[in-house]
Amino acid sequence: MAEVFEINHPAEGKLDVVFLHGLDGDARGSWTAGGPDMFWPRWLADDLETAAVWSVGYDARSSGWRGRSMSVADRSVNLLALLQNHDIGTRPLILVAHSMGGLIAKEMLLLAAEGRTEHAPFAAAARGVVFLSTPHNGSGLTRAVDALSHLYRGTPAVADLRRNGAYLRHLNDRYRDWVDDSGVANLVFFESRPTLGRRVVDEASANPGIARVRPIGVDADHIDICKPVSRRALVYGQVLRFIRRCADGPGPAPVRVDGANYGSIVIGDGNTVGPW
Repeated sequence: MAEVFEINHPAEGKLDVVFLHGLDGDARGSWTAGGPDMFWPRWLADDLETAAVWSVGYDARSSGWRGRSMSVADRSVNLLALLQNHDIGTRPLILVAHSMGGLIAKEMLLLAAEGRTEHAPFAAAARGVVFLSTPHNGSGLTRAVDALSHLYRGTPAVADLRRNGAYLRHLNDRYRDWVDDSGVANLVFFESRPTLGRRVVDEASANPGIARVRPIGVDADHIDICKPVSRRALVYGQVLRFIRRCADGPGPAPVRVDGANYGSIVIGDGNTVGPW
């Protein structure tokens, strides 16, 4: 079951920061390096007084023996509806995503931007996306699943991660085009250390190929890259600066979509959606 957990929601909040975990993650453990005082979404809530901070939890098991999951596309629609229930997407929005959570972030934004549905404001609200070891071109994880198939039954979520699969290539091509049009900012990190003897998402897979965005290497493995140990850590400092820059800067450039059945949608600073 998917849930949205409120970390902080100030009365005068001016933006939303939403955390999306990856495979086998959860809304709190994925972002905690040690004890409860090392949950860094809480640090952001303290350091960004006008930000509402949320963490999303959802079923995303890498093995059918451990639990259930949806495909990336189905989960994206599911989470768009869930976030809408909390009015997330009605003001400036930053997404912070680890691993497969980054694929869900991209799919949600593209469904909102391209779908001509009531979710269109979600894409219009987006100001920035943080990717932490997201496999934009696939992940070596599925090779391990294949090798251990007699013990480790893959789920639909894992099937989406096959390296250089058509789904991932097309998703990333669409996302790059949308970023070019919308001007949404991106911050990208990749792991530099192996997890259980192998790099899960290497430099090439972690790079979405967005112009003027240089992926940043982190001295961590795939699990710990999203668990900064202090406010002095590279990931925390860069994410904090990125959010402040996105919040203070202009919104995305307007993108107009016309359709005979839908009227006009102006996505971006125009803040006009519809008529339907």
